[in-house]
Amino acid sequence: MEQHSSVSIIPQKEQSRERSQDELLGSIGALSVREPRDSEKPHIGMWQLGKTIGKGATGYVRLVKHIITGQTAVAKVISSWPLAIQSTRLQGNDRATGGPNGSKAEPIPSRDEREAILLKYLRHPAIIGQYDIRQERDASYLVLEYAEGGELRKYIDTKGPLSEQEAVRLFQQIIAGLEYCHRSHICHRDLKLENILLDSSHNVKLIDFGLAAFQPAGYLLSEQCGNPHYAAPEVFYGDLYCGQKADIWSCGIILYAMLLGYLPFEGADVWSTFRLVKEGGFDIPSHLSPEASDLIQNILEKKPENRISMEDIWSHPLLKKYDTLHESVESDYIKPIPLLTDQDCGCPLVSKGLIDFGILGRLQLLCENVELEELVDKLMSPW
Repeated sequence: MEQHSSVSIIPQKEQSRERSQDELLGSIGALSVREPRDSEKPHIGMWQLGKTIGKGATGYVRLVKHIITGQTAVAKVISSWPLAIQSTRLQGNDRATGGPNGSKAEPIPSRDEREAILLKYLRHPAIIGQYDIRQERDASYLVLEYAEGGELRKYIDTKGPLSEQEAVRLFQQIIAGLEYCHRSHICHRDLKLENILLDSSHNVKLIDFGLAAFQPAGYLLSEQCGNPHYAAPEVFYGDLYCGQKADIWSCGIILYAMLLGYLPFEGADVWSTFRLVKEGGFDIPSHLSPEASDLIQNILEKKPENRISMEDIWSHPLLKKYDTLHESVESDYIKPIPLLTDQDCGCPLVSKGLIDFGILGRLQLLCENVELEELVDKLMSPW
């Protein structure tokens, strides 16, 4: 019988386009910073700093506790420069000012800005919460929800393949959080086991939105990004692609790994993995249930136009099979997002003077090759 390795990320030296991984929460920082001694700074704002619990190539993670409420969280260092999201970036103005000693700061990379922006506005139980953004003289800090259960990847490495019931419960939470993003035209583009954390109750928390993109209706994406083990075939081709469809593919890889304990496309190196994904062939062991086999095959459909939709995933027999067992779970975790109504969208704008250009500038950071004027035209359009 062919032996499969446990799920794992690609070694850093083999990833020319892949983001470096943080030991605990994934990389939110961009510029390398010195790891501090835990006694150097007692607090940031209302957060008391605790011990360093994680370190990666781009920064470090420290436990923090709120001075008044006692709430535990984590603080992730971004860089030694101010967050540009606290200033206005419009019409090509990518400069951030106010670095140490009054020096002119370099602009923070857009992936880090887009992550902080998205976590500020996205509110869903399956998405990691952002509590605070602090700018100190030595560094910028993101204060995030503490998901003490750790990475889903490590959970599977330790426990092995999950039962179908447990895998479906986590899968429902993953797609609930993802659909919430998609309804806001946000595509994650880096979904993988390492970017899914578990809280103390083993509920899902999606993290690492540094490669996320805003894809308005009628637009397609072009950037090749993500992990080769999880990225959809069309992302490799270098053509335009639908980010929502690519995210659904990644969810199929995750479901496969949860049920079997290994990934469907595992080449000896990056290029052989590319080839396997492009060919689209993978094994479905006979011990999987017919419902699970069918859903995986419908998600891992090589042609995106034939790939199952999010709506059809929710109504698939595999998810319906466990409906009654999940009634006690918080409803937002396991239900499809309702369609937006005209009341949700608000009234059409009648004047450009009503536009908050600070927010619009942040929105532009999430877009691929979309000019500010084009976004203004979209806002002014009645359709």
